[in-house]
Amino acid sequence: MLGVIAKKELANHLSGFRFWAGALLAVVLATAATRLTARDYEIRRERFEARTANAAQTLRQVDVYSALHPLIVRPPQPLSILDQGFDSRLGTEVVLQLFEIPTDAAAANRGNEFLPSGPDIDLTTVVSLVLGLLALLLTCDALVGEREDGTLKATFAVPVERRTLLLGKLLGALAALVLPLAAIVAMAFSVLTLAVPEPIASTDWLRAGALLFAYLAYLLLALVGGLTISLFAKSSSSALRIALVLWFAVAVAVPRAAGALARDVTTTELSTRAESRKIAEITRRLEADLARAFTRSPLRRVPSGHTAVSFKSGERRAVHYRHGSASYYDDLAAYYRFEVRAGLAHAEQVFALREQAHRDLRRNERRALFAASISPSFLLERLAEALTATSVAEHERFLAACRDQRIDLIEYIEREATLDSWAWFTSDTPDALVPWTRYLGLEPSEVGPDRVLGLLDRLSEPAIAARLRADRAKSRPLDLSHLPRFEAPPPSFSATVSDATPFLLALGALGAVVSTFLVRGFREYPLA
Repeated sequence: MLGVIAKKELANHLSGFRFWAGALLAVVLATAATRLTARDYEIRRERFEARTANAAQTLRQVDVYSALHPLIVRPPQPLSILDQGFDSRLGTEVVLQLFEIPTDAAAANRGNEFLPSGPDIDLTTVVSLVLGLLALLLTCDALVGEREDGTLKATFAVPVERRTLLLGKLLGALAALVLPLAAIVAMAFSVLTLAVPEPIASTDWLRAGALLFAYLAYLLLALVGGLTISLFAKSSSSALRIALVLWFAVAVAVPRAAGALARDVTTTELSTRAESRKIAEITRRLEADLARAFTRSPLRRVPSGHTAVSFKSGERRAVHYRHGSASYYDDLAAYYRFEVRAGLAHAEQVFALREQAHRDLRRNERRALFAASISPSFLLERLAEALTATSVAEHERFLAACRDQRIDLIEYIEREATLDSWAWFTSDTPDALVPWTRYLGLEPSEVGPDRVLGLLDRLSEPAIAARLRADRAKSRPLDLSHLPRFEAPPPSFSATVSDATPFLLALGALGAVVSTFLVRGFREYPLA
């Protein structure tokens, strides 16, 4: 009897305009969305390869350790073709440096310039909105409609249990929904295989299979929800109206309202302002301490024949001196040892403050999750993000790996004893040192502060300037063959499943609650 009911329901759905209109819309939208996300992935992949190559080229040109700031670029996740999530929204690039501990990433943009102009649309979105609505529409009048036309009473004229009837209707509707779902999933997996240049890892296919299971669980919940609507609706027309309103509420309104509620009831903005003030204050103290330390030595404070005449200052406290004296460089080395120690301590303080602000943001997220947990669409989005490794948690793991790599960089710098040498701030070496005064036939000790300005003008004379340019061209890049290399770790299957489990359990809990209402309500449901 269960099979007969399921086949009857399947035949009814396949012969209806409602099913084919929804199925066709889902296939068309899923095809367009997947092609768009695949192209977005390809563009971001090309950008990743270009940025990685450029970062390697930049490292090969570094000639002082203070300018050693390796760039880490996170590759786009292949399964972002199925669900974009936060794969590029939260940034993909981190510059490693001694004076800052990474808490976020830069280059937060998409590969396809047309994507930011509208809301995200990908395979998960199509399943959530289009197939979810279709599931509601297929079952929202399944009981009340048959009661209106007398079919329900005739069905119970034969020996059939009520729960068997409910299960048969669910299986028939689910079998109908499997057809468009199978079509769009097969299309999406084909596009995925063609868009990703390297073989897709077996763990990625496992996570893609788990995503398909999540889609089925979501659609089954929507079908149960439709039957529950049909149970309490007074007529087929009212059931249709309730289904549309409910779909809009749980799929669109609730997730957006939950996010707004979380922002309103927390003090994130105040926390961020307080954090900024504290960071600004400790940064001012650091700069004041560094200024006092630099001018504490007369050799650094007053220009003389010892002072380097070529000085470049870059980002992240990178410096490059040329043509100073050995005494001046020894004096600078003492200062930069102090600057690095102070900078490392400052980085730890700033990181602690930013982590506190991040904890406030996480508190916001938990409130939003709790408020939006009544929305199956919201839960499916978070579940899909976890399984496709495009979630916030996966981004946090990338940042944690970057922080570990920064520690490796600090250990490498200490191991190479760069802070005890001139190599931190100059490419001049003790065995090939030419102070600028020697181009004028003078020793550094012979040029006092009162003679500096007059002699500096002579360095622009053609013959002397040519010698300076030739000597500067002899600068060689550093040997970084032992520098620790960073490779973004692939997403862990166990970690992504662990991230997905709470949302899957929440989806299951919603299903259990709705199913309980359905089964208990149908026990006393009038047949006429």
